[in-house]
Amino acid sequence: MVRRFVVVFGLVGLLVSLLGGAALAETYTFYFITHGVLGDPWWSPVIKGAQDAAKLLGVTVHYVGLERWDLALLKANLEAAILAKPDGIILTITSYKVLDEPARMAIAQGIPIIAINVPDPRPKGERIPYLAYVGQEEFAAGKALAERVVQEFIPKAAVVMITEPGHVGLEARTAGIKSVLEPLGTKVDVLDVTVDPAQHGPILMSYLIGHPEVDMVFALGPTDAWAAVQVVKEMGKVGQIRLATIDVDPKIAEAIKEGVMICAVAQQPYMQGFIPVVWLYLHLKYGFLPPDVPTGPSVVDKNNIDVLLKQIETTGGA
Repeated sequence: MVRRFVVVFGLVGLLVSLLGGAALAETYTFYFITHGVLGDPWWSPVIKGAQDAAKLLGVTVHYVGLERWDLALLKANLEAAILAKPDGIILTITSYKVLDEPARMAIAQGIPIIAINVPDPRPKGERIPYLAYVGQEEFAAGKALAERVVQEFIPKAAVVMITEPGHVGLEARTAGIKSVLEPLGTKVDVLDVTVDPAQHGPILMSYLIGHPEVDMVFALGPTDAWAAVQVVKEMGKVGQIRLATIDVDPKIAEAIKEGVMICAVAQQPYMQGFIPVVWLYLHLKYGFLPPDVPTGPSVVDKNNIDVLLKQIETTGGA
């Protein structure tokens, strides 16, 4: 945590000293390619962070999300960005199997890449050779979430809601949760609730009705967390079926304060938008070799949720 703050404060100080309030002579164009489905509110703080950094530095950032959950479309978006010959690319490595070839092609053409949100999980010698990763370590996030839950109680049976099958980050979060609970004897199921938010609630409710032994639900993002809160309330199971999630927004913060949800993991999406734009700019302008920046995981519960409220209010999430 201390190292993370040192990096961020050092970044701010470096910007102030380098820019000095003067107009910027160079301008660069970056493509920001993610698996975020357009309209998914979690990505709003990421986009805001990228836009704020672009305005500060005088660069152009083209954000490209998905019209629907489709890894082939993500690959196509990356390939289209490469054809545009940008100065740099910011990319979620949502599936290294799908993105490996075009990402390496971009780098071979001299287009630097910063990975965000989801890294290539392979060893450094095997992974895509991007400059740096900005985001949380996903296995650690799932593990930290489950460790906080077992401080509260040890579930008899749990279910993990997953919205995007094939998303290596969500699979790593799930593995982290299982690494804590299964050795304690908790049965952990994985439930595909689809990418459609309208289906999250009905699918979860049907599952819970058919599995009355389940006393713990893990969501892996905001839309499935919202659905879980609503379902537990509608079933009259608040306090009997406990909840936890990854990512924090105003609705999730309120659920934690109400006691409906035990805890959540904050990964600070605004930083995942802001910092990679700055890293690419400094790399291109000054030859700066950027380090990885762990933006999470930070576990929040009713004891410390108030600390995050300003971040949530000003950026839309945490």
